[in-house]
Amino acid sequence: MLTATSSAENTSVQVETESKNSDLIPGDLWGFLTWQTENSQITLRDAQGNVFAMSSDQNGTLTFPPIPAGQKVILTIPALLATVDIPDQNIVVDMGNDPGPDTVIPLDASIQVRDTIVHFSQATFVGDGLNSLRLTLDADDPIQTMNGMAPISFEVGKPDRVDDLYGSGMLDGSKDIFIELIRPNGKITGTLTVPIVRATVSVDGPFEFPFDLTSAPSPAPITAEAVPSVSSPTPLPLEEYSYQGQLLKSGDLLFAVFDGQNTDLYAFTPDLDSQPRWAATLPGAVAQIYVHPDHQGMDYLAGMQTSRDGFTYIKNLSLYTVSFNQDLPRLLYTFPPTPENFVGPTVDADWSHDGRYGLFRYVKPDPGDEGAKYLWLDMACRLDGDCLAHEVSLDQNLELSKGSFAPADYRILFTGTDSSGTGEMDLFLMNFDPGSPSQTVVNITANSSSFVDDVAAPAVWTPDGSIFTLCNDGQSTTRFCTVEPLIGEIMSGAVFSEHFAQYQVSPSGQAVLGIVINHNAPGKGFLEIHRFDLNARAGPTLATDSLIPFAAISSSDNFVAYTTEQSDQVQLINAHTGSTVALTSSNLPGAVTWLAWIR
Repeated sequence: MLTATSSAENTSVQVETESKNSDLIPGDLWGFLTWQTENSQITLRDAQGNVFAMSSDQNGTLTFPPIPAGQKVILTIPALLATVDIPDQNIVVDMGNDPGPDTVIPLDASIQVRDTIVHFSQATFVGDGLNSLRLTLDADDPIQTMNGMAPISFEVGKPDRVDDLYGSGMLDGSKDIFIELIRPNGKITGTLTVPIVRATVSVDGPFEFPFDLTSAPSPAPITAEAVPSVSSPTPLPLEEYSYQGQLLKSGDLLFAVFDGQNTDLYAFTPDLDSQPRWAATLPGAVAQIYVHPDHQGMDYLAGMQTSRDGFTYIKNLSLYTVSFNQDLPRLLYTFPPTPENFVGPTVDADWSHDGRYGLFRYVKPDPGDEGAKYLWLDMACRLDGDCLAHEVSLDQNLELSKGSFAPADYRILFTGTDSSGTGEMDLFLMNFDPGSPSQTVVNITANSSSFVDDVAAPAVWTPDGSIFTLCNDGQSTTRFCTVEPLIGEIMSGAVFSEHFAQYQVSPSGQAVLGIVINHNAPGKGFLEIHRFDLNARAGPTLATDSLIPFAAISSSDNFVAYTTEQSDQVQLINAHTGSTVALTSSNLPGAVTWLAWIR
């Protein structure tokens, strides 16, 4: 254990592993050092005996809930990860002359990892046989633990006649090893040799570290490039803020209504409230809100509302924070002023699952500086307002969407294109590390499927940590697709025929809210809101309008909130009965500037 500090946001413990065995390389293939299961978790135990489970592991930095400093605590790690080279071991599969879908063939193959033998007794073929046919090899259960070590995954080398679309998952999964057999020049048949080059093993503990927990500030890492804040051309009068004492709860609808000078926030609980509850008034025009995980405050972007070329938007944005138990909001960061020739919002933001970090995509007005820029903030700066922003330097060939944090760790998902490659729409992942001087973005879907030519922007995280996107074959077939983020495997889903303008996965992960274009409507077509199941079956039309600026589905999947064409009304739909009620109505176009359901 290297260091351990506690702050108001979390408790952070940095660990490092070394191996006394030359054939054991610390960490797994993706850089993780520790291992836990549902029944045996990494924990901190304080002096009173309270046990706190780890919330994330990033490059050896273990994060826990905030624990008061000045006491002795015990870190318990049930197991560590290590990598073992296992050269000259192969699995040989005789697939026959014409392998087909849902075929199972017997197999007798074994891979030795130190003292453990991993046996494979069958091979299975999955897919439709035309667009995809995947050979999968699942290890026999259970995997034995020998001398305190157990293999948990394999690294597959390049099989014969296979250039891409092969890999492996966890040995307790449903596709321990997989290889796509449908290739541009036809289906691979006959005998296939699959080399196994490395294995990740868990090394049993438990490993316990007693230590004194100290309190420390959370400065921004000195290795990152600091980005100076720009003076705001129009400071907002924070004295206009007021809080009405309304408690915000998970499952509440929260929406912002601009009155021409300030923004009123309203909360509404379906099935309980008869009308929206006035929660607070925030100075200026609010463009985006992040409610803190404890629901006792929020961060928000606010600026000046303006209209140009028939489009209403908020310019000259700054980031603020407010705790409901304090008198006034606090200015955290001022973004560059909106360029004179730019129409539309200039800042998009996303926060990590624990609220610790914020990622911001913004337009920089420097002459000759094209495209969006990205910066991140350590949100521990909420405490004193001294926020140091850090530029994220990306390859100039990348054109990416707003980034979104994973639901349970600090990975960031982007959708975009790489002009140095195919130029097609792909998915990119960044393993965000606040201590690194540079952040690497990896294209995870380049050449990842024979049935997918393009994906839709932006792809979104699902609650279980997978990625959902719309994908097509470059011709006429479009599908719901799921992407496994570790290896970029695209799993083909149900085919649909609708033309999606926008989509989002419901918080439950069991439905997709889609805004689709009805091309049979008069003029340029009307937008329709539908609730889709995961088999791409559309429910009835819930609402229609020529423009739907905001729409969101509740955590229960039972309600959909949206704003009308002029963004002057908030409508709430019961997704099961189809009944609709108006929650607010204004005579000012663009009055409703934001809405979302509180998680």
